[in-house]
Amino acid sequence: MSYATVVSTYYQLKKLLDEAAVQEKRRNDNNPDDGKGKFKISPISFISGIAAGLADTAGNYPVYGLHYRKQRGINIWQWKYFTPRELYRGVIPYSAIIPVTCIMDGMTDFLKGNGVAPAFASFISGGIAAILISTPTTNLIVTDQRLSEAGEPAGLRNSIKEIVKYNGYAGFRTGMQWLIVREGIYSWSVFYAKDATKKHLQCNDGVASIISGTFATIISHPFDTLSTYMQGQKIRKYSVICIKEMLKERGLARFYNGFFFRCWAVIAGIYVMDKVSHYVKTSFTSV
Repeated sequence: MSYATVVSTYYQLKKLLDEAAVQEKRRNDNNPDDGKGKFKISPISFISGIAAGLADTAGNYPVYGLHYRKQRGINIWQWKYFTPRELYRGVIPYSAIIPVTCIMDGMTDFLKGNGVAPAFASFISGGIAAILISTPTTNLIVTDQRLSEAGEPAGLRNSIKEIVKYNGYAGFRTGMQWLIVREGIYSWSVFYAKDATKKHLQCNDGVASIISGTFATIISHPFDTLSTYMQGQKIRKYSVICIKEMLKERGLARFYNGFFFRCWAVIAGIYVMDKVSHYVKTSFTSV
């Protein structure tokens, strides 16, 4: 897909949404009571989530890829892991972050518009995204990396075959309970905590992203590491068994493997996704 095609698609989409916004405004002006007591939903929030996910995939995935390996105890300080092919290994399933952020952004605004407290709305939307998308895709990413490191045929197709062969289709749900917590906290940090921090401390977007991102990573990283460890097993194990194995390796410190890589990725993700989401919403509603 060329740059010109992307630009053309963006302006066509913007034109359609601008027209829809004008028509919606006219309906509201003509029928001020219309919609009261009904669910309120806006496609613009879902579109802004898609744009935010695209930006995150393009610029942030290499850091996430390194953090997944670090969490599994791999020595990443080897040149082969910094080649473009390895830095972007697993980027196809990771691109599912696009519908993930679509759900997070869209559902957060939908829930807030229907009376749910902002902090809870953002957390719930993250949990929904984890159940529908994040859990199967992170299983694919980690399996793809493991196959590559073992010198076995890797890639999306081989990763799917590997999971189904040893764990059945249930293997795609490995670590789901922990990813619900992780994604809930991440969504909360992007769509609530960052703006709340900025307002409370009277700081700029960069500082607010660093504070909220660091706090969110400290809380959520153990859950993220546990899910990655579980997904890295050829034959999946129960959470209790994995926790015991991890504690035996390095104690509680084992749960913070790859912390700095993920912390950087979360901070960058919060800043970029918030900026892109806000830009798209502002552009499409400035009618």
